Amino acid sequence: VYGASGFTGRLVAEHLARDYGGRVRWAMAGRSESKLREVRQSLSKINPQCADTPLLIADAFDRDAMGDMLRQGAAVVSTVGPYARYGDVLVEQAVEQGTHYCDLTAELPWVRRNARDYGERAAAGG
Repeated sequence: VYGASGFTGRLVAEHLARDYGGRVRWAMAGRSESKLREVRQSLSKINPQCADTPLLIADAFDRDAMGDMLRQGAAVVSTVGPYARYGDVLVEQAVEQGTHYCDLTAELPWVRRNARDYGERAAAGG
């Protein structure tokens, strides 16, 4: 979950902790390790197994860090918006790394642009 320390990211993380505890492997990601540690600590009160949830640190504008983060998983759920400002490198690197990408944006021009720019390559990569 990229953006796990933000409002929506925390809700997604709480859902995973409460409803999927131990049944899925997942990590929390974002740019602030200290904020992610705080979220992990609060999640461990919901589900003690969350105390070991991995933390991945990556800034939205750092291609190398994003690539490194994405290589560690099969899929990413992004909760970092506005997506047109913070999502471009993540989508680019998800396609580059062959990582499945999911978000909850309603920024349709951004979605159309990404579909145009990366759709064929993403589909070819699986």
